[in-house]
Order: sequence, then C-alpha cells, then structure tokens
Amino acid sequence: DLAEKIDQAWLTTHKTAGTLPSHFSNHATMVAGVMVAAKNDSGAVGIAYQAKIAGYYLANNGSDASGLGHMSNYDIANHSWGFKKDFAVSNIANGRIDTHSAMLANAQYAAGNGRGGLGTVIVTAGGNQRAKGGSAQGSMTNNNRFSIQVGASYTPGDLSTLLSSNAPFSNPGASLLISAPGNQVATTSQVVKTDQGSIFGNQTSLIDGTSFATPIVSGIVALMLEANPNLGYRDVQAILAASARKINDAQTQWQDNSAKFINGGGIHFSHDYGAGHIDALAAVRLAQTWTAKNTAENEFFYSAQSAVLNQSITLTQPYSSSLALQNGVNIEHIEVDLDLDYSHFGDAVVKLISPTGTQSILLNRPGKIPQGMTGAHVNDLGDASTGKLRYTLMSTHHWGEQSGGQWTLQVSDATDGTPLTLNSWSLRAY
Repeated sequence: DLAEKIDQAWLTTHKTAGTLPSHFSNHATMVAGVMVAAKNDSGAVGIAYQAKIAGYYLANNGSDASGLGHMSNYDIANHSWGFKKDFAVSNIANGRIDTHSAMLANAQYAAGNGRGGLGTVIVTAGGNQRAKGGSAQGSMTNNNRFSIQVGASYTPGDLSTLLSSNAPFSNPGASLLISAPGNQVATTSQVVKTDQGSIFGNQTSLIDGTSFATPIVSGIVALMLEANPNLGYRDVQAILAASARKINDAQTQWQDNSAKFINGGGIHFSHDYGAGHIDALAAVRLAQTWTAKNTAENEFFYSAQSAVLNQSITLTQPYSSSLALQNGVNIEHIEVDLDLDYSHFGDAVVKLISPTGTQSILLNRPGKIPQGMTGAHVNDLGDASTGKLRYTLMSTHHWGEQSGGQWTLQVSDATDGTPLTLNSWSLRAY
C-alpha cells in the first residue's frame, strides 16, 4: 500500500547518507496509510492515493530543528504527535523546550517559504487528553496560526458505553480550526508488529485518535491543492472554515460569529470541534473557484497591550480588562499573550470576547476532568501545580470578524482557593 507512495528523492538522499531508519513506527505507518495508501486490491485506500510521502524522525532535542526544517520542501506537513504535558513550556527555565522552539520557528518559515512562497500547509493533531482535562491550547507546536489544528468527532454508534456524546479523547479549545472522524478510521492493510518494526497483513486496521483525524484533513488538503495549486496556505485555512459542517452533538455549544465574508453570514464554531466537520466535496469545489491569494507576504495585523495590571483575582472577584483595536483587519487568527501567576492552575478560566460578542474560551480549568466523562467527580480541582504562565493562546473563532472595537479579556478563579494574578496581557488580530 505504501511502497509506491514513497518520495524517491527522499529515499535516495537517505540511502546515500546512510540515514534510512532500520524500521518504521507502527503509528506513523498507519497515519501514512490514511493519507496516501495505494488504490489497489488490498487493504484500504488513502484519501490522496496519488500523492507521494516522506517522513522525518523527531527525537525531542536540538536535532529536531533540522528535521522540522524540511517542512518547507513539501506541499503539506502532517504532525500526528504532541507532548504529554499541557503548557509544559511555561515551566521550563529558558521559556522553551527544543522541539517546541524548532516547531514554531520552522512552521513560520515553511508557511512563508514553502510552495514557492504560497506556504506549506501544516496540519497538526489537537491531542487526545480530553478525559484528563486536556486542552488543544496546551502546546504552541500546534496551536499557532501557521498550522491547521484538528479535532476529532466520534460516531454515534460507538457512544453507547460512554457517559458523554463528546469525543472522549479529542481535546477542546478555541485554537481548533476543523474536525474529522477520529474513531474506527480504516487505515492501510493491517499492521503486524515484528522484531524489525512492522509489516502489512491483508486486512484493514481500525484506529482511533486525533492522530488519524489529522491525516484525513491532510489528504483532503492534497485534493484541494490538486484542484487549485495556487492556493496560499491562508486560503486553505479559510476554505476549510467556510465549508465545514456542524456536528450533531447535543453536548456541544455552537455560536455563529459576526463574519460577513461568506454569503453575508457568520461562521459557526464550537470549542469541541472548531468550525465543524471537514466536508471534502465542498472544500474542493470552493478551492476550484477561489481567486484570492493569501500568503505570509500579504498578512498583516493590529496589536494592543495592557499596562502592568498585577490584578489579584478570586472566586468572588473575577476581572475584566479591555483593549481597543482599530478597524481594518478582516480577522483570521487572534493571539493573546497572557502573563498570569497561579497557585492552583486548575482554577484558571480565561475568555476573550470580541466587540460583537463572540466568545473564545482560552483556558478552562486545565487538568479538570469534564463532567459526564468517566471518572469525573464534583470535587475534581484540576491541575494543582503552582507557577507562572507566560504563554500565547490562540483563537480561530473570530474568523471573518472585523478588528475594530473593544476586546475584553475575562479572567476568573473557579474555586475559593488561592487567587490568580493577572500581570498583563496583549492582543494581536491577524
């Protein structure tokens, strides 16, 4: 299913350098199958079955800069991986961990320089820690504006043993742009583990997780670029947001923002699913007729920064702070730099409200098991760590809205424990 899909230039380079891996990850093999498995008489068929593929190993150290640097050589970069601990970067002495820094820097470079300046389309998994209070905002390796962050939906037929109809693994967060099916995904011919890695059997495998929702999106992006190779990476994001479908889930809440750029109406967003389910046919059809060319070169932003606040926040004293932005930016992404001290991280709830009332939940009691999930209980207080959060949070939920007006940050303490301190914050509308 994959042999004929391998990028021969990649293969030749690694053979010549003597760096071809001795065996391949079962997880990565299955991810590859979702995207590009051959259309033949065996196993499953990849979404973009005519595309080619290459892979690079990440060791979570300084060497990752070179591996991630190859993103700019490809049309699409799929990242079905993440870190185990949310927001870990803010607790590192130098403010960065190697792979985090390498990913963010190379994502920006690839978005600006890949595909001859149109930008590599970077697609990242939103993570699978919902049942443990995980957040899609938890790593800036994937919640950045250069990447399409993907959530996962769960099919209704598989929910009979669950207490919640939300995807039991897929992290929520305002940084999610799009979702795709995340359970019972058919991959390549069944992977059989051996001492030397993995080989293929003659049956399909069924797999779960945002790792496999992500390559569905990557495969559909490949079809979009086949239909219109002139799309900028920002055009791809806009098309996905505009063409997504609502997911029928009674446990989620949808809001329509005040955008007017698609048929005069707003875009619907959910903190569980982003703009909703990816619609391959709608996305490809819209790509065919898309005439804009939005790249890193013509991106611009407005910004504002608060004074030093040093505001103490308790259960009985939530706090709101507003910043004014001038009009003129047709918003794609909003970034909020947050400087917050906490004695109990699981207390923190942070919302951003646009001038027209659209709400983005940036933090929602990190580490707290959601009600309705197996193992949840009333007294769960979430992440009990003490520290400082110096972090950039991101939202896609204001896509198409106008920047002008007062933007309000609301910070609250969810329990009557120790207070939070909001030192300062800043805002950027791209």
